[in-house]
Amino acid sequence: MPLCASGVPHENVLYIAGIILPDRRIGIAAVAPQCLTGPGFYRTDADAHVSVLKALRTYRLQLVGQVHCHPWRYVSHSELDDEEAIVRAAGHWSLVVPHYGTRGMLPLHRCGVHCYTGGQFRRLTRPAIASRVMIVPTLMDLRGGGE
Repeated sequence: MPLCASGVPHENVLYIAGIILPDRRIGIAAVAPQCLTGPGFYRTDADAHVSVLKALRTYRLQLVGQVHCHPWRYVSHSELDDEEAIVRAAGHWSLVVPHYGTRGMLPLHRCGVHCYTGGQFRRLTRPAIASRVMIVPTLMDLRGGGE
């Protein structure tokens, strides 16, 4: 997640573009929308959402989830997170990264991994994350050493 021009970490948001299948969602690319960000908040608007949807349509992708960051270790969804989510529909993923994202996302169980179900975002347990979420490397070099 980027830093403010001042170099001070702050909240930010990315959307996850991918493919929605009947039994899974596959994230393929991150989309950085136009947004207003600062310590403790991020805001997107309808124009930013339209731009995101146009970009997804260009590549025949769908919005499968979102990622945003929180200060410190707190990774649960706040009421504002629920209200500001670009999508509130069954199966939509929302990942909350601690420490404004300055320490990375891995291992994933340090993040709040939420799935929209039953009319709300529900945080997955560590075993649920392990069984439902897989991170695929962007490069798998199988050529062997030095060949």
